[in-house]
Amino acid sequence: MPTVTSVTTEQSYRSSNRFAPLTNFNENQADEVHPTSNYECSSSTNSMEKTTIQPSASNKIPTTINLRVMNGKIKKPSWTIRKPARVPGKKINKYDHKVKIIGDSHLKGLAARINQYLNTKFEVFNFIKPGTCTNQLVHSQEMEFMSLGRKDVIVINGGSNDIGNSNTKRNGILVMMTQFMQKYNNTNIIVVNIPHRHDLAKDSRANFEIQAFNAKLSKIAKSFRHVALVEIDFNREHFTKHGLHLNNAGKEGLAKLIASEIDKLINNINKI
Repeated sequence: MPTVTSVTTEQSYRSSNRFAPLTNFNENQADEVHPTSNYECSSSTNSMEKTTIQPSASNKIPTTINLRVMNGKIKKPSWTIRKPARVPGKKINKYDHKVKIIGDSHLKGLAARINQYLNTKFEVFNFIKPGTCTNQLVHSQEMEFMSLGRKDVIVINGGSNDIGNSNTKRNGILVMMTQFMQKYNNTNIIVVNIPHRHDLAKDSRANFEIQAFNAKLSKIAKSFRHVALVEIDFNREHFTKHGLHLNNAGKEGLAKLIASEIDKLINNINKI
């Protein structure tokens, strides 16, 4: 019967670890459990035993956080992180001007468009309520409007949902808009007029009332130093197919007009 010879091959693996020789290791000492010890299989007992390697005191690796070790001694870094000095009572505000937009559906989506034409010193807010009447608009956001100053601006439009076939309504809207201008003389106001209704006939009664309203609104706005008027006098191509509201091109054009008027108001204040 042929003899079976057991051949054992050894393979060596190269490791990146570097340890000093264990010169003081006692093979007969009792097993101890070390936090970093692993389980190894012993060939003499064919069972799992805990084997531990106790590093000598001279071979301990110090744990450091944001420190340097030089010649076995821990040394603090020469640099330190310092927080900026805080001035008591001083608030950090990167915005010099506030723009508050209030109106019906004609000003919907204008805040972002106007903001892109202003510099980073302006902070733009909007309060848009489609289908809202003028009476609701002029009595909204009172606390916020009263807190504005000479370097801030209110943009308002109204009347589209009020105007009708009666000049009584037209005069009532003008009175409310005039009272609004008088009330908030603490800041700048930009009034946007009512656009022509292309969903109705050009010579319709409603369009006649809009023209009369816009003419009187222009005269009223000119009588206040802190008020400016922006007129929506665009062609049919700047309105939607329906003809009542501005399309994207129309809103972009209106945003440019309002942003330009805001710059004029602020520049005039800075010259004073």
